[in-house]
Amino acid sequence: MDLIEITLTLGMATLYIGFASGMGFVARRGWIDKNQRWERALVVAYGLLIFLPVSILICYYEAWNLGIRTTVILSGILALTITFLRPAWLPTRLWSRTVSRRYSALSMGIIFAWCILAWRTQMSPAVLFLGLAACLAGLSSLRSSLQTA
Repeated sequence: MDLIEITLTLGMATLYIGFASGMGFVARRGWIDKNQRWERALVVAYGLLIFLPVSILICYYEAWNLGIRTTVILSGILALTITFLRPAWLPTRLWSRTVSRRYSALSMGIIFAWCILAWRTQMSPAVLFLGLAACLAGLSSLRSSLQTA
């Protein structure tokens, strides 16, 4: 694997694990915290419109071997389970918005790095715009996490 493939793999994996954690948070809010009908509808919508399609894409992403795809999917399922259950042995600050915003900033930073590396070889404006969007999203998440810390 070259540097471009490594940053793409890390970026996709961190995004998928983030989506899985988001599914765990949404599911917990819908089933454990409030039990409101619209909250459960949000869980179903998130699962069907975001988490399931991304999981299918990861399963069929042929650029990765079966081991990488399996590891990413299992890591996502683990992240979903942990964020849903919130085990007592994990620190409670792990569930704060500050941590999730910093994770988002890290993920967007990795994607930005991939975009810059890919742009240097492809010179595609689309990759450059994606990198700009990832950079802005990452800086926004980082700024928010630093203000709330």
